[in-house]
Amino acid sequence: MQPSIQAATDLRDKRIGVTRRGSNSEIWSTAVLAKFGMQPDRDYTVLSVGGQAEQLAALQNGALDAAILTPPTNLVARQLGFKELLSYRDYSLDFANVGAVTTRRFLQAQPDVVDRFLRASAEGVAVMLTNPEVTRKVLTHYTDADDPAMLDEAIAFERSRTARDMLPTPEAMRGAMEELASTNPKAATANPDDFLELGPIKRLNDSGFIASLYP
Repeated sequence: MQPSIQAATDLRDKRIGVTRRGSNSEIWSTAVLAKFGMQPDRDYTVLSVGGQAEQLAALQNGALDAAILTPPTNLVARQLGFKELLSYRDYSLDFANVGAVTTRRFLQAQPDVVDRFLRASAEGVAVMLTNPEVTRKVLTHYTDADDPAMLDEAIAFERSRTARDMLPTPEAMRGAMEELASTNPKAATANPDDFLELGPIKRLNDSGFIASLYP
């Protein structure tokens, strides 16, 4: 946010930047600002700006009054003097994000491959949630980022939205379908279960494997 904005209600009639219309950044801002009685296009203007760097640049040159920034860009913005008004820590959403995508045919034909993939994924999630030192090293290796504050901010963000059991809640799936319905009317009456196959990950939970990864 620009420093002049001190409260959520100050966002009325302001320009808010998102990556693109229909993106997670718009979904989050719409849901959070609705808690303050505001709706997009009626109470504030939503602008599709592009990536995180583009949003930060738009804040700097005054083209935006606020932007939806994720780690580590939100940390950079704070260092530049911008105000963080609504934090993901305080306004998290139970919302199903992108998961593993495959066909039911593959699930049936390659159950061992699916099981190994899920086991590896669960092990990675456990490392992130329980071993910050190793997580920092992995992030540094793959991103070339070495700023401790930025690494910690990125890890905290992912921890805040990652479930140990790797299972989406019914509320999260309903939230995702409701958002899709705003652009695809068929989603309003669709059954989320038609797009999910949770059997493999449920079996991994029931076997005790995932629980064994945590002290």
